[in-house]
Amino acid sequence: MVDTLVSVLPKLKHISLSAKYISPQRDGSIFKPVTSLSSLELIDCLDHSSPEDVGQMISGLKCLRVFFKHSHQERPEALSTSVVYLKTWLSESAQLSNLTVVKGPPVRMYAASIPATVTNLTLCVSGLSLRDMAAVAQQVPDLLHLHIDAWPSHLGAYTTRIPELFPKLRSLKIRQDHVPEKYFLRLQQLQDLECLEILDRGHWSDLYQKLQTLTRNRLRVVTSSPQRDAFHCPCVCQVY
Repeated sequence: MVDTLVSVLPKLKHISLSAKYISPQRDGSIFKPVTSLSSLELIDCLDHSSPEDVGQMISGLKCLRVFFKHSHQERPEALSTSVVYLKTWLSESAQLSNLTVVKGPPVRMYAASIPATVTNLTLCVSGLSLRDMAAVAQQVPDLLHLHIDAWPSHLGAYTTRIPELFPKLRSLKIRQDHVPEKYFLRLQQLQDLECLEILDRGHWSDLYQKLQTLTRNRLRVVTSSPQRDAFHCPCVCQVY
């Protein structure tokens, strides 16, 4: 389907579609390179509906967003195939600067394939571990914008390692729930951080004020309403 769209829309730069409509060429040939496409969003990815051949179409991508249908905890039997697909797409996207992965396999299983060119990263993967975070940090030393969400699990004390792992951050989106105050306040160590967005219900105005004071009001703290946390809406993995 993507190949057909691009053939009739040769200047197409952005596309969002369900992965179930993408399938390898039946004659066994690979997809032709698509030089115009700069942004691709794949929704509803399943282990059997995500051909790795799509990676050969997207070598010029700047933005890739992948929404898996299931988490690795919900469908552990699909892990190996999902990892192969995702690693292939990432390895073919040498110019990638913006990456989003929602659900899918554990981050550490594909972290080594994340291009070092990525400066904007969103990871909404349950059970996110310190090992996962360290593996990502090794790949993206110049990361500037990070949205990290382990919901329904929690980062907790791992939050204190963010300044060490991602020292160049300018913006950060996290959940504050289950993060002890002393660990939360260590975010002041992010010397270039300009905006901190709290994704869950934030009623800790005193704590946020403390953090702003510690940064001499350099840091802006934004609290999100539940409606803005779109990645956890059931419609994320549905295409109507």
